[in-house]
Amino acid sequence: MTLLVGGGLIARSFNRLQHVELGFRPDNLLTMKMVLPASKYSEHRQRVAFVDQVLERVKILPGVLSAGTTTNIPLEREIAYDSVFSVEGRPPINPNDVPITSHRLVSADYLKTLGVTLIKGRLIDETDRAGKPPVVVISEELARQAWPGEDPLGKRIKRVRPNQDFPWMTVVGIVKNVKEDLFNYRINRPVWYVPYAQVENNFPVNLVVRTSSDP
Repeated sequence: MTLLVGGGLIARSFNRLQHVELGFRPDNLLTMKMVLPASKYSEHRQRVAFVDQVLERVKILPGVLSAGTTTNIPLEREIAYDSVFSVEGRPPINPNDVPITSHRLVSADYLKTLGVTLIKGRLIDETDRAGKPPVVVISEELARQAWPGEDPLGKRIKRVRPNQDFPWMTVVGIVKNVKEDLFNYRINRPVWYVPYAQVENNFPVNLVVRTSSDP
């Protein structure tokens, strides 16, 4: 009887996991992590150029529908990057609150490749480069936490870190929640997607490719 009850609970849990709304389409997706050696890619502009060249070549391969890059793929067993954020004109009600969002630096076409659902505005595109106004695409949950009951489009938010000054980013799009965090997938965590070319970083880069058949 104990084994039957335990088996039934496991089966029910597995069935529930099968129906978790991921927020993206995992079918026909291929991913690959690329760690760029500092000896060859010491400057961010070199890393951006590398990403641009890889995507240009991958996108013309037979069977490839779209491709993009991200610093973290959803639900991966790797170090996930988070950021403390500040909302322009809206200081925390409680000074002890530390609002945190998942931090993803992505290329143009990444969100399209992942298969996220755009609710409002636009996704990251090729015009979001260094030297252009900083922009960000946010998840429904981040929108709810930062601007409850308001339209976030056109509003500004930024990353906060001691002894560093980050620019304000304008919200240009809102997407449905994506299960980014493997260990907190039961809840909707806030996520923002920032153009890789606009933020100096040395994170590993994940190539994500969507194909027309089994990749």
